[in-house]
Amino acid sequence: MTLRRLTALIASCLISSGAHASSLVVPDDVPTVQAALDSLVDTIFVRAANYPQAPVANLPERAVSLMAIAGEPGLERPVLGGLQVSLGSGRIEVHGFEFASRVTAYGDVTATMLLDDCHLTAGISIMNYDISGVTLRRCRVDGDATLQANGFDLVDSCTFTGQLSVYGGDCSLTVENSQFHGPGAGAAIIIPTEIREATILHNVIDGYRTGIGVTALDHPVRVEDNLVRNTAYTGISVWADAVQILRNQVVRCGGYGIYGQNGFGALLISDNTIEDCGAGGIYPCSGLYALNESSGTITGNVVRGSRSDGIYIASDATSNDGASLELRNNTSAFNNGSGFVMRGAVGVLNGNIGFGNSGYGVSWDIFSGAPGAHCNDWFENGLGASNGLPMSAEDFTLDPMFCAADTGDFHLHANSPLVDLAGCGLVGALGVGCDVAGVGSGRLAFRITTLGPSPSRGPVRIEFELPQPAAIELDLFDVLGRRVASAARGVWPAGRHAAELFASGDAARLPSGVYLVRYRYPGGETRRRLIRTR
Repeated sequence: MTLRRLTALIASCLISSGAHASSLVVPDDVPTVQAALDSLVDTIFVRAANYPQAPVANLPERAVSLMAIAGEPGLERPVLGGLQVSLGSGRIEVHGFEFASRVTAYGDVTATMLLDDCHLTAGISIMNYDISGVTLRRCRVDGDATLQANGFDLVDSCTFTGQLSVYGGDCSLTVENSQFHGPGAGAAIIIPTEIREATILHNVIDGYRTGIGVTALDHPVRVEDNLVRNTAYTGISVWADAVQILRNQVVRCGGYGIYGQNGFGALLISDNTIEDCGAGGIYPCSGLYALNESSGTITGNVVRGSRSDGIYIASDATSNDGASLELRNNTSAFNNGSGFVMRGAVGVLNGNIGFGNSGYGVSWDIFSGAPGAHCNDWFENGLGASNGLPMSAEDFTLDPMFCAADTGDFHLHANSPLVDLAGCGLVGALGVGCDVAGVGSGRLAFRITTLGPSPSRGPVRIEFELPQPAAIELDLFDVLGRRVASAARGVWPAGRHAAELFASGDAARLPSGVYLVRYRYPGGETRRRLIRTR
């Protein structure tokens, strides 16, 4: 049962039984929402209608709930002219309303505010650092949103067409499962000043100047499983004490795909995909830029088609009490500069691939200390394997034999010389993803050839191949690793096949978010990310 249907049912029961003194129904009991607020009741039910006033809620020490009663198609929810809230030390919950002008709120150190399933047509402004907490859940926000709190800001499953700005030195921010659709003149999510901590995960951002920009100089930030695309400048930028940027996809950005800078905490940039970035500004930008000031690990990233270097590292890692920087198992290909640029000290450079770049496989810009370079592959780069230092005796130039590098699949073929290379382990970001039968012959392989559209509101088509009859599993998993749907299972004949997800049944009702499609076959598996929207 939806929230609006539930509130309508509750309100009907209250009306039919003569609502008790702690609740009122607008306009049945009082004509306006303002009159209901002034009556000091705890719960106010409001029927779907246009209410041109912008009520003022003064709640010095009490809590109040505004509950929408669903109406007929065409006027499904109550529409208020706006809302101004002075919380004092109180609490307000607002469920199911539309607001024709900007919602504003002020508060005390214990004040909290929740807006659920609301449409804010002119944005929201919380302009008081003293407020304890703000929650936006399942809301649509047109116009900019500014949130300030000394406790927490939580944004969950919302849709934005403007900018979300967050302030508060003692604020903990969480933004999850939300959609940001430009065009936007600024950043989709911007934290321009110090914040206590931030967690940004499972969001889709499309069409802003910058996707995510976070500053938390003395605190931790985690940015995980987001899709950021079509930004005029940087996709993801984080400057914090401890930084984790994990499993994000950044596509078509004018500046850096990912920029990460840490302080005395650790820097971890892992399992991200960056494509077609770095075309904006006066100077071309790298796909992945890391400024590492203590210890850090950069691993499992795929950077493709940047207008400058693929992965650029500026590191002072070894100067801070023996801390170190490790670059392991990254793939940087088809970039206009070098695959990797090392400016400063790098402790470990292991198992990376620099492939088909216009510059070098790796370029040592400013060098401090002897790098531990092992098992890196610098193949077919325009200016050669290494610059600034000779190529390590433990590195090589071997054709990695990617599954389909021209279309962005940088998994290795099963017979790649990099598979099980003695003394190396995994080389590159992705490992084996297709069978030997598919190598350069047009013949079939175990692989997903088409998955889309993504993001998608409706059915998703999956086209896949089998080089011989085999037992397969083609399943959908959520971010917690739970299997939530299956597109194909059992023994299938050799050939090219197609299946659908979200066509009907339980899969069609799954919430928006990031999912994983796993194609498992004898001897291996392929994984592809899928974005579901509503």
